[in-house]
Amino acid sequence: MQNITPKLKHVLMPVRVILLRKKSKSPWIKFNWSVYDVLPGSGTNDSSIQPLIDDNHLDSKHTGKSDLFKVETEIDLHRAEAEAYVENLGSSDPSIYIVLRPDAPDEEPSEHGIVLESVSLSPYIIQDYEDIGEDQIEKVALGGPIAKFLEDFVSNHFKPVKFKKRQRDRKHITDLVEEGKGDPRVRQTSNIFRAPTKKKLK
Repeated sequence: MQNITPKLKHVLMPVRVILLRKKSKSPWIKFNWSVYDVLPGSGTNDSSIQPLIDDNHLDSKHTGKSDLFKVETEIDLHRAEAEAYVENLGSSDPSIYIVLRPDAPDEEPSEHGIVLESVSLSPYIIQDYEDIGEDQIEKVALGGPIAKFLEDFVSNHFKPVKFKKRQRDRKHITDLVEEGKGDPRVRQTSNIFRAPTKKKLK
């Protein structure tokens, strides 16, 4: 497994997504899926949904472990997305975003009728998914070691653009036009807006 550090420009951070499955009341959908938690992962990057058997981090309200599943995956962090991470960390609700994709009607069904499509810390990337509207977008609070790593990553790679006051390089040609005068490049001897003089008849 890659020895990841916030100083790297591109990081694949291993995470474990904990999914909660409940029986659906809809006659067309057998189960409803949601995200229970996102934790640091093992690094195996096994994207298949597996029953959660021997984890002990769950609280007492979830006694039926048969309804809990895990997916080992990675969060793709790149310094080009640093501004998006700053937006996430500075928001009122810093989040880890999880994209679940239900089986399409014209595709071969998966084992559980749903797959984990993506996990991201960029609200900009998630906005693209939301605009398409075909996936189930879940989010959990961003905290713990994942939040700490992201903060360090941003500290290393986010370079805010400094404001530069715009300087005028030179006077614009129209700024040189005097009131009552035309183009300064054309020789003018008098006011171009003067009343025309009458020609004397011979």
